[in-house]
Amino acid sequence: MFRLSVITDEISQDLDTVLAFAGQYGLSGIELRSLWEKGPFALGKEDITRVREGTSAAGLSVCCIAAPFFKCGIGDDRAVAEHLEGLRRCCAWAHMLGAELIRGFSFWKEGEPDFARIAERYAPAVRILEEEGMTLVLEPDPAVNTPNGASLARLLREIGSGRVQALWDPGNILFDDAGEVPYPDGYEAVRPWLRHVHLKDAKREGGVPAAVPPGTGMVDLKGQFQRLAADGYDGWVSLEPHYRLNRTLDEATLRLPGGSAISEGGLEAGIDSITRFQSLLASWGLQA
Repeated sequence: MFRLSVITDEISQDLDTVLAFAGQYGLSGIELRSLWEKGPFALGKEDITRVREGTSAAGLSVCCIAAPFFKCGIGDDRAVAEHLEGLRRCCAWAHMLGAELIRGFSFWKEGEPDFARIAERYAPAVRILEEEGMTLVLEPDPAVNTPNGASLARLLREIGSGRVQALWDPGNILFDDAGEVPYPDGYEAVRPWLRHVHLKDAKREGGVPAAVPPGTGMVDLKGQFQRLAADGYDGWVSLEPHYRLNRTLDEATLRLPGGSAISEGGLEAGIDSITRFQSLLASWGLQA
């Protein structure tokens, strides 16, 4: 059965608050995005040591480094070089923390995607991953060139490396205008490469997408998680609510989440989200 974790800055910028949340709700780990107002590319060795000591004391794992890798312009050579250096940095953090996965993307969307060109840009990243023995999981996101399952599967076929796999976030698919059905359609597309899952629900009203509490949106969470169980998925599912109880996250924050902009109100939304989801799991006869 899958293991539950939570993305750090969806709860707080304070590590102790995140660890307390994970412990209170019986989670098995955390996913490192931002802490102390610093994202994975900006965190230093002392920061990672604090994370390692804190998670170890709490009996928790770090499942993934949620880097913004290749959330940059495909033609921006300087940014690409900086992100490749950031990937090396995240590999070092992953080794220190015992994490197996690093998250990545497929460059900002700028017209029709050129999958062959994206795959070519990925060649040096694949070499780094091979040298480091790490796996990169690509996430569908409405702001990048792979906004849904079908496009992500196409890119993964083009890249053709076992070091580059899929991160499935069915809630993100509702933010894409193409209208793909997250489950089963999107899931079936990425299933051969599936290595990691984010938990988020969402809906569209009048063509406007929004993240909502689990079980209240348009994602078939019951079907999705029963299928994950039937498929024997034993990886991680990271809680990423992306909604807040008393405010709406702005587009810039959703596009590149991190720091207090994403964390404000996160603890309350996280409590709401995890209690709803654990209740749903129980009603479906599932338990993480």
